[in-house]
Amino acid sequence: MIDALAEVSWRLPAVVLALVAGGLVVRRIAGSTGAVVGMVMIWLALAIITVWTTLNLIEALTLFGT
Repeated sequence: MIDALAEVSWRLPAVVLALVAGGLVVRRIAGSTGAVVGMVMIWLALAIITVWTTLNLIEALTLFGT
């Protein structure tokens, strides 16, 4: 599990930043449908951050045996 997390860890900030920036651009440029798509992109970025943090917490608790 540690190897899998380490493999993706350096890419994650770029993915989240791209989703948030893309979501903001889509919300600004497109109409009402774009606002929905932009918000979905931003919520997806937040979900990725939440899952990533949870996995790191589980890994840390498992590693330290608590």
